[in-house]
Amino acid sequence: MMKKRLLTLLLAALLLLSILPAAGAAGETRLYDWSFEILDRMNELRAQNGLSPLTMDETLLECSMIRAAELATNYGHTRPNGRQWYTVYPGTYRAMGENIGYGYTSAQNAHEMWANSRDHRENILNPEYTCCGVGMVRIGNTVYGVELFADSSCLKKAVSAGQYVSGGNSSPMASTPTPSYNQPTTGYSQPTTVAGFRDVMSNSYYADAVQWAVNRNIVSGTASGTFSPNQSCTRGEIVTLLWRAAGAPRMYGSCPFQDVHSSDFFYQACIWAVRNGVTYGTTSTTFSPYQTCTRAEAVTFLWRNAGQPRVTRSSGFWDVPSNQYYSTAVAWAHQNGIAEGTTFATFSPNLTCTRAQIVEFIYRWKT
Repeated sequence: MMKKRLLTLLLAALLLLSILPAAGAAGETRLYDWSFEILDRMNELRAQNGLSPLTMDETLLECSMIRAAELATNYGHTRPNGRQWYTVYPGTYRAMGENIGYGYTSAQNAHEMWANSRDHRENILNPEYTCCGVGMVRIGNTVYGVELFADSSCLKKAVSAGQYVSGGNSSPMASTPTPSYNQPTTGYSQPTTVAGFRDVMSNSYYADAVQWAVNRNIVSGTASGTFSPNQSCTRGEIVTLLWRAAGAPRMYGSCPFQDVHSSDFFYQACIWAVRNGVTYGTTSTTFSPYQTCTRAEAVTFLWRNAGQPRVTRSSGFWDVPSNQYYSTAVAWAHQNGIAEGTTFATFSPNLTCTRAQIVEFIYRWKT
C-alpha cells in the first residue's frame, strides 16, 4: 500500500514538473544586480518622501522575473496566456501594483524612467506597499523590466543582493517557488506606439497628450522616431510649447536677453513669454534658455499664461509652503486636475519637469 502511494506521488510530481516552465526562458539573462540597485534607488526616493523602505521578497522577485520575460512576448499588463498580470503571484494578497517597461540602458536609467512617470511613481511611493520584486531581464539586445509592489500580506521571505548572481537564466535560490503559467507557442504581440514615436506607448499616461500636441504642431520629437518623454525640459523648450499652444503668434521687436538669438528656435517664444508675463529672465540680460525647469516653475508658467486665476484653498501638499512664489500656481493646477502630486501628500516642486509632464499639463489645461 505504501509503495503504491509513493508511486502515485512520484507520478504526480513528474506530471507537475512537465507543465511548469523553467525559471528562465531561452536566451534570457536575469540582471539581479540591476534589481537590487533599483531597490536601493526606490528606497532613497521613498526616504525623501518620508516613507519606510521596501523589502525585496523572494517570491515577488521570482514573479517579477517571470513577468519581465513575458513582456518580450506580450507587452502590457496582460500575460501571454490572456490572464491579468497579478495572476503570476501564486498566493493571496490585499493590494498589489505593477510597473513595466523596456529598452533600459542601466539600472539608473530604468529607475529614473519609472520615477519620472506619474502612474509608475505613484506605485513606488504608495505608503500601503511594504515589499516588492524587481525583475530585470535581457532578451536579445533589449532589457525588459517589471516592478511588483505589495502590502505586508505578501512579505514571506526577505532576500538581499548577496544571495543572487547576475547573468544566469534561473534563480540561484533553490527554495524559490516558481509560479506556473501557460506560455503560448505561437504569436508575438508588438507594443503599440503613439504618434510615430517608438518610445511613447499607448498605455502610458501621456500618450493622449503627446498625440494631441503632435496633431496641433505644439511638440515634435527629439530625434527620428523618438519623443524622449523622460528627458528634462528646459526653460526655452517650455516657453516654446506654451507659445505654440497659444497659436504661435508672430512677435516683433528685439529680445532683451544676450543669451537668446534670432536663430534660436525659442526666440519668438521668449519675446512672447516676457511680454505676456509668463516668465522673465533669470537676470536683466539673461533668459537661461537651456536651464532645466522644475515642476514648480512649469506650473507657474502655465498659471501665469492662464491669467493667474485666484484659488480658494491651498494645494494641500506639505512641501508647497504658502509663502513660495509657486504656491498659488500649484494649488490652481491641482484643483483643476492639471497637475497631480508625486504622492498624495507631496508635489515635489524642485524635481525636474520632464517633456511628458509638461505636455500632459498643457493638454489637461487646454482640454
